[in-house]
Amino acid sequence: MRRSSARGEPSGDGAPSAGLARRFASDESGAVALIFGLSATALIGLVGGAIDYSRLHLRQVQLQQAADAGVMAGGATMKLAASDSAAIRGTTENAIKEADAAAGQKHLAIETVVDLGASSVSALLTSEVRLAFGPFIGMASRTVSARSKAQLYGKMRLCILAVDPTEDATIRMQESGQVRATQCAIYSNASGKQGITLEGFSKLTASQVCSAGGAKVETSNAPIPTPQTGCPSLGDPLADRVAPPSSGCTATGLTITASRSLSPGTYCKGLKVTNGAVVTLGQGTYVIDDGPLEVDGNATLTGEYVGFYLKNASGTLKFAKESTVSLTAPKDGPLSGLLLFEDRSAPPLRDHLITSNNARRLIGTIYLPRGRLIVDAERAVAEDSAYTVIVARQINIAKFSSLVMNANYGLSDVPLPKGVGPRGGRLLISQ
Repeated sequence: MRRSSARGEPSGDGAPSAGLARRFASDESGAVALIFGLSATALIGLVGGAIDYSRLHLRQVQLQQAADAGVMAGGATMKLAASDSAAIRGTTENAIKEADAAAGQKHLAIETVVDLGASSVSALLTSEVRLAFGPFIGMASRTVSARSKAQLYGKMRLCILAVDPTEDATIRMQESGQVRATQCAIYSNASGKQGITLEGFSKLTASQVCSAGGAKVETSNAPIPTPQTGCPSLGDPLADRVAPPSSGCTATGLTITASRSLSPGTYCKGLKVTNGAVVTLGQGTYVIDDGPLEVDGNATLTGEYVGFYLKNASGTLKFAKESTVSLTAPKDGPLSGLLLFEDRSAPPLRDHLITSNNARRLIGTIYLPRGRLIVDAERAVAEDSAYTVIVARQINIAKFSSLVMNANYGLSDVPLPKGVGPRGGRLLISQ
């Protein structure tokens, strides 16, 4: 006779196996639930981590944008002659706060450093971001930061700029040539390894010496200061200047051998002053069309508020050794601030020569974007000028010559062209 279980089910030899099966099924369901629970937790953690990472990244981008906006605003203030550290710092921080508020943020710490000597302003921004899922791993928040630095290049009192972008020796000093520019900066845009080249016993003194590429220093007189390399290119700060208009020929192939005055106009086939003549120029613009501007033979050329436009392929400059030259650039008009302006369509690297031993007063800016200016005088050139600026494709200081670059802008009513004086400059993010 078969016995029944308490539930009325038969019992016998198969009963233990059925019980084990039921218990196994129950245990398996629990394991699956446990695995699913662990997997879900991991999945939630991954999703939460991705969300928090996205928030951190967004905040970092916002901080960087605010920092960049702030230092650019502060750097723009630095262009002003009357700017000081407090004004620059205030402008920088206000711009940062405005930019960050526009992003809908409030929690921000700002650290600003203004370096007037280096013409730079930098900012470090930090912000605490609360994490949505961080508390599950014991991290309720995380600090995000961004740093930016803007530096003003060209805001310095710029005396000499070689605009050639690639060639070596765009500023070259040979033998015992000297340049004294203690009030202003000397700059080469060339990307080559020897953009500034100092040879022999040459001597260079400036407030700053900077090369977009490198510098080759082989002189026994160490330059003061040591040239900086890898500087950002300044481009051509006068690229927007428009050439003056020219009319019909006032004279053609004019050579002056006796003292006289001369009026503005267009002098075709060049203009030459020689044979001891003393020529006084009337105020205005002189277009030298398709020929050189020459002063030699013990002649003298003087003029107040005059500017020369060297037009076409043959428009070159030659102030010979025995000449006397004293010139100041116009106060207004198409050549305002420009003593010499070379035609931008001229062939490259034509030589413009200053070998005069008495060219001590050249007030204004010499702009030769296509040519090479060669200074080869035995006595100092431009030393009696309130200020002189040279922007040329290349500059060569030869042999025993001496060039003195002053920057006493307040001593002259000849205006500085925009971009080369202390109110100009190019603001660049350098960090």
